[in-house]
This record gives sequence, structure tokens and C-alpha cells, in this order.
Amino acid sequence: MPKRYPLLILVFLIFTTLTHAQTKTKFSVKKEYYPNGNLHRVIRTRITTPRYVDPQNYYKRTVLNISEYYENGNIQSRQKKVSKLGRFGCPCYEVLSRKEVFNEQGVIQQSETCDCDRQKVWHREYDDKGNLQYKSVATK
Repeated sequence: MPKRYPLLILVFLIFTTLTHAQTKTKFSVKKEYYPNGNLHRVIRTRITTPRYVDPQNYYKRTVLNISEYYENGNIQSRQKKVSKLGRFGCPCYEVLSRKEVFNEQGVIQQSETCDCDRQKVWHREYDDKGNLQYKSVATK
């Protein structure tokens, strides 16, 4: 039995290096500042692609997170976009888009969520205390 372990490990390594299901991810963060040194905007990008490119089965997924801040340090808006290229998964380019807007005290004012190329849109508006006042759902 112990003699088979090196053979099993070798077979496992060969199959994991030859498979086309492995992906590689690029992650980047960009920060912008106000002239007084406070944080203005943070942009986070994550791009996932297959390690081995096949023109018939190409897939690319991008997640973009943007956070903007007021000069006093409170959050101004938060945005997330998920987009993809390829034939796998749902048949749309922009899979998810979400945006939230806040006032200068950091209380949410409105939010909008779009699903699959704006086929379904959720819109919400809030009062000055952050309580939900209006909610709508629109479909194509």
C-alpha cells in the first residue's frame, strides 16, 4: 500500500496541471485622495479568466467595486458591477449592478439594483433617518 502513494501523487499532479478548469485572478486596488489627504475614492477590480485560453470556451468575469467618500470621511456612494464574457452562466453581459447613495451623515438615501442587463431593476428610496419610503420593481 505505501508503494502506491508516490504513484497516486504523480497521477494527481499530472491531472491538475493538464486540466483547463483552472483560473487565474488579477486583483487591483486604486485609491484617490482629496487635497487635504482624506480618502476620496477606492476602486477595487477583480478579473477572473481561465489559465488556458480556448477560443471555443473563453470566459472572463470582472467584479468592480467603487466606494466614494465625502471630505468628512463618511461614505458618499458604493457601487458594485459584475460583468462577464463567455457562453457559460446567464446569457447577459452585466450580471449584476448595485449602487447605493448616502447623505453627508452616512445615512442611505437611495439604492438601485439591476439584474442581468437591466431585465429586472429594484429601486428603493429612504428618508433622512434611513427608513424605507419607496420601493419599486421594474421588469422588461
